[in-house]
Amino acid sequence: MKKHNVSVTLFGANKPLLIAIEILKVRLNILNIITTQGNLEIQNLCKKNKINYFDNKSISRMDKENKILIIKTDFALSFSYPYKISSKFIKFFQNKLYNFHPADLPFYRGNLPTTWPILDNKKFAYYTLHLITIKYDQGPIISKVRVKIDNIDTGISLYKKLLQRLPILIIKNLNKIINSSFKLKYQNENKSNFYENKIPNNGLISKSWKGKYIERFVRAFYSRSQIPAKAIIDNNSFKLYKVKYKKNIPSNIYEKNKIFKCKDGFIIFEKYEKI
Repeated sequence: MKKHNVSVTLFGANKPLLIAIEILKVRLNILNIITTQGNLEIQNLCKKNKINYFDNKSISRMDKENKILIIKTDFALSFSYPYKISSKFIKFFQNKLYNFHPADLPFYRGNLPTTWPILDNKKFAYYTLHLITIKYDQGPIISKVRVKIDNIDTGISLYKKLLQRLPILIIKNLNKIINSSFKLKYQNENKSNFYENKIPNNGLISKSWKGKYIERFVRAFYSRSQIPAKAIIDNNSFKLYKVKYKKNIPSNIYEKNKIFKCKDGFIIFEKYEKI
């Protein structure tokens, strides 16, 4: 594979950044990597491959001092970088700064991107490549790839499915980015939504919700490492990992199952944990 005589700076964190490095290191000259503090895996990778390493604290300090110390590259790419990139850096890269966002823009801007399409009962989820501007997640769109949302998908499983499509989105658009040969599609602000980094209703399912929505809510916020969806029955709190909606209570329900009355039927707790 022929390596382009083109240099790039990467912003990012976690698995998306690691995927990007693996794909791009044989295609481009990665000169700078900017990631989160304490990211030893990325730091060691940079040391091994002689790539300049910066964390968000050092980059923030450069912003405040109005002095950018990183090597200038032909363009920059961002992969799940959790901080807003300032206008100084956008200008520094001459507006050639692009973001890979694991959601369908403009519908799902902001945080927890793979939870909302499950809640909204969408058929597909998307990875979006767009130009970074000073307005968060509002830059013009270059390209998208999609995956099907199955009725067993959780927010986590859907995210993993999208990550499997990330290499396709990168490789498909790399030459277009290098040559600036893409067409920009401006986002429709009338269809836009921005989501904060928080779970609706503090994660508590409500008796006023319909059963199918509760099923999707539990799937969307499923997690073993973070606090998932929750419920309160008879002053007892439960973490919910899997539930099933029934219009009526089935006669063969097991004693171990908890039952939650909702707007149009009943929610059976199939996998749960008392808090």
